[in-house]
Amino acid sequence: MGCNESKANKNKVQPKNQDDITPKIYLNDHYNSSSNSDIKSTSRTTSELSPRISSSRPSKGSNKPVKPEIEFVGSVVENGRHEQYVDLCEWSPKSDILVTASSDQRVNLWNVQVIHNMNIGELPMSSDEPSNISALTWSDNGKIFVTGSENGIVSAWTSNGKLLQNWTAHNSGGVKCVKINSYHDLILSGSLNEICIYSLKLKKAKLLCWNQSEVTALEWFNKETFLAGEASGIITMDKISTSELIELEEYDQEDFIPESNPIYQCQSHIGGIYKILSHPINREISASCSVDCTIKIWNFQGKKPNGDPITLEGHFGYVTDITWLSTSHKLASVSYDGTVKIWDALKAHCLFTLQEGLGFVQCISATKSGLYLASAGHDGIVYFWNTKTGNLVAKYDGPGRIMTASFNSSNNKIAVTSYGSVTVLELSFHHQQ
Repeated sequence: MGCNESKANKNKVQPKNQDDITPKIYLNDHYNSSSNSDIKSTSRTTSELSPRISSSRPSKGSNKPVKPEIEFVGSVVENGRHEQYVDLCEWSPKSDILVTASSDQRVNLWNVQVIHNMNIGELPMSSDEPSNISALTWSDNGKIFVTGSENGIVSAWTSNGKLLQNWTAHNSGGVKCVKINSYHDLILSGSLNEICIYSLKLKKAKLLCWNQSEVTALEWFNKETFLAGEASGIITMDKISTSELIELEEYDQEDFIPESNPIYQCQSHIGGIYKILSHPINREISASCSVDCTIKIWNFQGKKPNGDPITLEGHFGYVTDITWLSTSHKLASVSYDGTVKIWDALKAHCLFTLQEGLGFVQCISATKSGLYLASAGHDGIVYFWNTKTGNLVAKYDGPGRIMTASFNSSNNKIAVTSYGSVTVLELSFHHQQ
């Protein structure tokens, strides 16, 4: 399907049922046959944990030991820091600071320089309006992280947990996603029927309303231009000038918000969008994944797509997560169909199908070099893959259904979250990362 300017809206495909197209990645969906009590019973304390990481060593007809590509060094499992599924887990891009958040209304800050001597603290969230945490992101300099709540509140924090700003960004619905620009000043938050732009420097904000449904994904294109994905499958590009922002005390979410005219708008997917991710070097190239089982590759030259997007087809379930493999044009994706795939994104060619039929895959994370990839999901196992060979090189049996698995910036640790549990694994790589 070709994509036209926002003014040509008459041919837009509208969802028949919001429930059919909204990404369903959270807890207690119909795919989960285990009760919360069942999952909790599998959790282990730190003292009970024994190493459960193994290496896959292909036989070459020799009895000579083969040094594994990934070796297990140590681990710590922390139970009781959260009381629900830990849906959100983000490492600082510059240090071993980890933030975890959950629907239990808790946000925890972890200093993981030494995993057996971690400094863990709970952030003082607003006691006046306690609410579940629904969104989390870091600035790329690692100095600021932002949380969003289901009561519409967005909070900005320093890396040591000091609150910088707390404001009610949305009244129409909970915060679904947040993003900070590369200048570490402008913050985007998406909700039902609107986007809020906030300046940390100016302490000013503005609401935008041009979307047709819930905003489920955000990505900055450059300093003031951003991309937004919706539950209806629409992708929009828009730009905000700081001169358009108003004083925070005058910011009123209940005021009438005139419909704006975005730079570009397109019915890109026929289902809800989970994620939009720009290429780490060439930010004119972006990828989006959706409940429609596809991935789209966009070339936004001149702030508008250079032709129709490239479509990557091959998954037969919701594509829940994507990641670029280093600075190459290789892209990894995971799906509820139980597969992990590696693509040549520009040639629309699937290079490897790494995993098949091992349960719904929820998340992936790649090392900085792109050589190794971790995938995890409902079967409770973290799989470690060599993206060059397609080989499974190690796996870790977690304490239950895994919601997130994420490498730190140094690639020597990975955080794994489940029901009420946060696990940190320390790894050693045979190949230099």
